[in-house]
Amino acid sequence: AYGIAGEAVDVLIVELGLRAPGDARRLLDIVQPQIAVLTPLAASAGDDPAALGHLRDELAVVAAAVGAAGGDLLLCGDEALYADLP
Repeated sequence: AYGIAGEAVDVLIVELGLRAPGDARRLLDIVQPQIAVLTPLAASAGDDPAALGHLRDELAVVAAAVGAAGGDLLLCGDEALYADLP
């Protein structure tokens, strides 16, 4: 990755905007994260159980991709919906 004026960078932090089914796969065609930090879901999806379920499914796709690449996955320990992620 390159920063300002073409200087190489060691770290690039990107927030993936996962809003709809299929978003994770489309974004993983662009970026291949070595580390994923999964934060609590409720704040971003509100009280809609269906939206939370879709978001959790998309995050599972990201988690699987990071794991398959030998990367690190950091999960919010308080998020019950992450209980079965790798």
